[in-house]
Amino acid sequence: MTFYTIFALILLPILGGFIAWAGDVIGYRLGKSRRSLLGMRPRVTARVVGIVVGVLLVLATLAVAAAGSREVSDALFNLAQLRSAQTTLGHQNDVLQEQVQTARQQADKAQTQVTELYEQSEELNTQVEETQEMLRRANSQLSSVRSQLSTARRDRDKVAAERDDLTAQRDKLKDQLTQLTDKYVKTNANLAEAEVNLQDAQQQNDKLRAKNEELHAEQTKLKQENLQLVSTNDTLRHRQEDLNRKIEKLNNSITEFDTRAADSRARMEDAEAEARALLNDLFAWQMGAAGRPLMYEPGEEIICAVLDTDQTGAQMEASIWELLHIASGIAAGRGAVIGENGMAVKVLAPIPPERLGEEVPEAEIVRDLARRIRRSPTHGFVVSVRSLRRVFEGEGGQVQVELWGTPNSRLFREGDVILSASLDGSAPRGEVFRDLLTLMTQIRRVLRERDLMPDPETGQFFTVPAEDILMVMDDLLEAGGKRKLEAVAGVDIYKLMPEHEAVSVRLRVVPRDT
Repeated sequence: MTFYTIFALILLPILGGFIAWAGDVIGYRLGKSRRSLLGMRPRVTARVVGIVVGVLLVLATLAVAAAGSREVSDALFNLAQLRSAQTTLGHQNDVLQEQVQTARQQADKAQTQVTELYEQSEELNTQVEETQEMLRRANSQLSSVRSQLSTARRDRDKVAAERDDLTAQRDKLKDQLTQLTDKYVKTNANLAEAEVNLQDAQQQNDKLRAKNEELHAEQTKLKQENLQLVSTNDTLRHRQEDLNRKIEKLNNSITEFDTRAADSRARMEDAEAEARALLNDLFAWQMGAAGRPLMYEPGEEIICAVLDTDQTGAQMEASIWELLHIASGIAAGRGAVIGENGMAVKVLAPIPPERLGEEVPEAEIVRDLARRIRRSPTHGFVVSVRSLRRVFEGEGGQVQVELWGTPNSRLFREGDVILSASLDGSAPRGEVFRDLLTLMTQIRRVLRERDLMPDPETGQFFTVPAEDILMVMDDLLEAGGKRKLEAVAGVDIYKLMPEHEAVSVRLRVVPRDT
């Protein structure tokens, strides 16, 4: 076991426990204090904290493993390259094996040719030996004739009477000698030709032997390279198996961490549910004990306005303070008490992310919101003042509020289709009217899902001209069948409409040819 393994086994549980403990504590405190991040609900904020803790656990595990182990880093980032290299080496190994097989076939063929040449050489040697034997016999005969000729010459003076016979015999012997000489010359020529053929055969044999040695050397080299490739392939396969085992261990660790994170989230949700139950019981007890009418519910909006993002930082802060003073006047009119800040409301949220867990002054909260509004890409920004807790009339004290903001983005352009539906004009007039009322409800639901804010005075989300309703009913009844009906935006619709401008929706029946 390496030092890194021991270090990782000690560090990872400590780091995971610390992050899980920190996430649990932060989520518990956020849920208990009902604080929110970035305008989210407290419950969603606690869940986001749990998710962030889970992500930090996984990232910390992977970062420590990748930083301390080259194999883990390769498994995470270079596994595809290792597999590609293994595939390439396998293909190269197959090609080399085919080349070795071809070289072996060529070597066998060359060995066969060498054997044939050896056989031819032996036949030539046999012929040469036969020719040499004939030459020895001819030389023996020539020696015998020469001996006889010498004897005849010595006896020539003694045997004068026999000279004619000896001369005739000599001529005859000369003829035989000439024949033997011609035969000897031919035999020497055949022997020379046989020696030349033997030399050629020996040279060809030497060439074949050299080529065979080269093929054998190349075969030995290919065998060595093949063994090296097989060894490399085995090494890569072992490394891949080790990486697969380490990846499996990491997956098991990740699964275990996910299980722990899920348990932590479940405990946080149980704690939040218990806290909400206690708060509901407390509020119910307060209402039952006090018997006073309710002034504000948690999250209830006191005032809402659209601020222009083109203002300077000082102008934006001044606009927010003006909105707070108006909210203070509304709250004071309902019985809230003016506090040390000169207002009946006190801003406690949203707290800047870098100051979480601290008590932040109202001016800093306003300054941070002004900066976020000025960074918005839209022209307008919706800012509302909302109550942070339940407040009863006659309770005394200030109303604790939060500043809630969102870009005043355009939801629909003038003429955009908000909703389309098919209505039956063959039904009775009353049923057609009920279908139109159902369509109005569907339009309201679509606009609410797109975060449209109702009119602060009337509470209505939109208006439809009465002549549109009558004209659509007449068109449907006249058509006498199912027709497509569209609800389109009569004006540009924003999340919060400008003052004195309501959301207008127009109705129209789509012609059949479209």
